[in-house]
Amino acid sequence: MAKCFVLVVMAIAAVVQGAAAAAAAVDGSGNGSGEVVKRENPICTQGLHYCGWHLKQMGGSAHDYLPAIYAALDEYKLPHDDDHVNKGVFKCEGDSNNPSLWMFMYCEDECNYRGYARNDHCKGFGGGPGR
Repeated sequence: MAKCFVLVVMAIAAVVQGAAAAAAAVDGSGNGSGEVVKRENPICTQGLHYCGWHLKQMGGSAHDYLPAIYAALDEYKLPHDDDHVNKGVFKCEGDSNNPSLWMFMYCEDECNYRGYARNDHCKGFGGGPGR
């Protein structure tokens, strides 16, 4: 019985340490504030939605997402201005070797980062591709 209890406690400690490490990875400071940090060779995750400004921060020199963002905006005949790039919500498709984006919606107000492995979205969920 004591061995079983020790194993359960060790498993819980490992989960807690993993969650703390994940929170630290989000903002790089260990305080879990949720700030986006640049990672080496970041690739968008297939199926997740990203704010345009978030993709630009993730990309850096390793992955320039601007051409894919522009292509997604072109599908809806939207301009390539900072407003549409930064406030656009884009869905990541493809694979890690060849990620592609498509326009999910345009935020009239602002696009909010929601944290690691979560979909970004418009403040209040407003907007749409043609707006």
